[in-house]
Amino acid sequence: MSTSVKTRNNLIKRYHVICGALGIDRDGRTDMLVSNYGVESSADLQYGQLRELVGELEAKLPKNCLRDEKLNLWRKRLMASVGGWLALAGGAQTAENIKAIACRASERTNFNHIPLEQLRNLYYLFLKKQQDFHTVDLQTADEILKRVIFN
Repeated sequence: MSTSVKTRNNLIKRYHVICGALGIDRDGRTDMLVSNYGVESSADLQYGQLRELVGELEAKLPKNCLRDEKLNLWRKRLMASVGGWLALAGGAQTAENIKAIACRASERTNFNHIPLEQLRNLYYLFLKKQQDFHTVDLQTADEILKRVIFN
């Protein structure tokens, strides 16, 4: 897939995310597209029209909305990295368990109150824990193999 196609697809996704954040349902999106551009689907828009539409809609978003979107992205990443670590460690991978571990690691009582920088730091910390787990596992297997061979 070419870069221009990827960029266009990302713009279409962005359009739908912004419409969702603004509470514009399918019928509202269709009405907006038909009245402004004469098309029924965002896929039918030209690249320039799509950029213009996304820009106009972004201007209507509340100021903190984009920050909340970024926070949600990092919350999901953190949950995935904690879940990955739990899978290796053999722990229960429930959302409540994952959030509880993240809260203890961040010294917060509410998962949604973890600041952006700490979400990032914890995400990378749990990725590193997974890498360390694999490294130790390989070294242990090597050591066991050496002992079996020499005995």
